Amino acid sequence: ITVSGATAPNYTLVPFHNFLTITKVPLRIEAVDASRTFGAANPTFTVEYFGFVNSEDENVLSAAVALSTPATESSPPGMYPIVATGAAAANYVITYANGEITVTPAMLRIRANSATRLYGDANPTFEVNYLGFASGDDESVLDTPVVVSTTATPNSPVADYDITPSNAADANYAIVFENGAL
Repeated sequence: ITVSGATAPNYTLVPFHNFLTITKVPLRIEAVDASRTFGAANPTFTVEYFGFVNSEDENVLSAAVALSTPATESSPPGMYPIVATGAAAANYVITYANGEITVTPAMLRIRANSATRLYGDANPTFEVNYLGFASGDDESVLDTPVVVSTTATPNSPVADYDITPSNAADANYAIVFENGAL
């Protein structure tokens, strides 16, 4: 900083020099929260920027933001960090805030197959269909296996009876049961 141009008849002016220090501006980069279901691929993660000046935006970054998470397609339901790193810009001091990805249970539909039998016969072995397993899973991964039942006995009169699946449970799945008919 240079001072000049002043005059005074009774004074000898000596120019005084000083320095103006321009410092980097704080820039906060926040990973945006996301969600997906168990077995699905992670979505494309995004960030928000707080602190750009002079109408600048992420185009002034000399290195782009990298986003990562430990969550994979087979990660069980829960919350996992989304970590932002790697950005660089000459005029900014960058700080980061993690986001979170929420993995929710996948919907699993268990439907009892309909069956028939003659009056007086024992009930057949009931079967079910599964719709919605993810990540290569099958019924063997269920924490609690499905139970299939009916109120019909060999002596029940001729009529339609519900075949009811129940009891199945697994932390990775939100299970919906659908009855069949006997």
